[in-house]
Amino acid sequence: MNIAAHPTHPQHCFCHIEIDKLEKWFVKHYVENVSTLELLNSTTDPNEKEAICVVAMFELDEKSMLEMMGDVNLPEHHIIHCREHFKKELEWRINSN
Repeated sequence: MNIAAHPTHPQHCFCHIEIDKLEKWFVKHYVENVSTLELLNSTTDPNEKEAICVVAMFELDEKSMLEMMGDVNLPEHHIIHCREHFKKELEWRINSN
């Protein structure tokens, strides 16, 4: 399956979405082991769907992530840096609770 063919592409970087919203979906996906598809089907809100897709970017290789984030109007190095920063931040939040 071509990743770029998926209908839900983020238009915002990790840093443009509230950390609490990312944390909500991060917990559901990575802690509660709910699949991305199940999460996408659980809401009709396009902003929530985008946050779910952004959270799913944590598990992709860099090339695939950048392909999916192609609609984000920021340099690749910014997106890569943000992904690492927010992944570490979310993991820290989860582990400190």
